[in-house]
Amino acid sequence: MTGLVFLPILMKKIPALLNYGYGFNKIKQERVAELMSMQEQISLELNRQKIGKTFKTVIDRKENEYFIGRTEFDSPEIDNEVLIPVSGMI
Repeated sequence: MTGLVFLPILMKKIPALLNYGYGFNKIKQERVAELMSMQEQISLELNRQKIGKTFKTVIDRKENEYFIGRTEFDSPEIDNEVLIPVSGMI
């Protein structure tokens, strides 16, 4: 996932923006969708560059056949997760 785009909730209270009505909200939503799509592609490319490399990893939990963790660069519940097969452990 990672990137977030925040829609300002308080924009309703800004008088100049009230004149734009529903059309303005549709444009905002379209722009957010476009930004998220672009961010998804950027994140995918950056993640592909990490395949096969070794990183220090914090293991947060075990689910089924995987240890699930994050690299030292990732924040829990925000950034990427690392899946390590249990069968690959010594």
